[in-house]
Amino acid sequence: MMNQFQERANSKNNVNRHSYFVQRDDTGHEASTPSDYKEIQQYAPRNVMKIKNFDRSQDYKTLKKKFLSRGQLFEDDKFLAHNSMLSDTGGGNHYIMSYNGRMRVKPTEIKWLRPHEIARDPRMYVGKRDRFDINQGEIGDCWFLAALANLADDDEAFHRVVPGDQSFSQGKYCGMFRFRFFRFGEWVEIVVDDRLPTRNGKLIYLKAKEDNEFWSPLLEKAYAKLYGSYKALEGGLTIESAVDFTGGIPEMIDTSNLQMNEQKLFDLMRKADANNAFMSCSLSVSCISTLFQT
Repeated sequence: MMNQFQERANSKNNVNRHSYFVQRDDTGHEASTPSDYKEIQQYAPRNVMKIKNFDRSQDYKTLKKKFLSRGQLFEDDKFLAHNSMLSDTGGGNHYIMSYNGRMRVKPTEIKWLRPHEIARDPRMYVGKRDRFDINQGEIGDCWFLAALANLADDDEAFHRVVPGDQSFSQGKYCGMFRFRFFRFGEWVEIVVDDRLPTRNGKLIYLKAKEDNEFWSPLLEKAYAKLYGSYKALEGGLTIESAVDFTGGIPEMIDTSNLQMNEQKLFDLMRKADANNAFMSCSLSVSCISTLFQT
């Protein structure tokens, strides 16, 4: 299997920010169309462009039928449940990413568990889905979580990213879930198993407010697969993730060098809100340093 990373650069500083993982098969071809694409077109939200499988060999409908018929749980061999997915390539099995960078752990300290091994009665959703289902774990991916909070409050955008009819109920559950992201001008569907990194039986990364709710940590895992690893989610811009969730056109406004009056900015934000645009704000490192100094 040949894989490729494509870099996106920060145009201001010409510094590479993130590597997008481009899955290719042995012939060099990329994704294929999901086998249930015609069904998807019937119930998918508007503005959904043609969808491709992230990996040609991982078609959700085909795999689900296979594992349900065999009574087996899916294990993703394209995104291994291994600590090497939590750190850089030099980290091996003894390091994970945390707020303070690479953190050394005992070889047996991190265990990859399925939801039914973490909580009783695991569910995709518990009660009403909202932004409070998103609680940051030990990795610095708040940029991704800020966009995810917007996604959780937008039904149309959410169902475009998180297809329905996914649950832990008998007859439907085989340890596999799918999510969709916008990448390089098209939607890709990513399949993941539900083995999640834990310490002492608790999730170490994203978690919901309810212990038995799992849509958010599963989505985070799929997003990590899109980027190539959990480590690749360390640091970023919310605007990047918002594009991945919507396929929308991004706009960044630097309030420290505002090129419009405040009333025009307010009117622009009000218009964006009326059109259900994702909005977020953040402080630069230099701004944070100034705040602590004053």
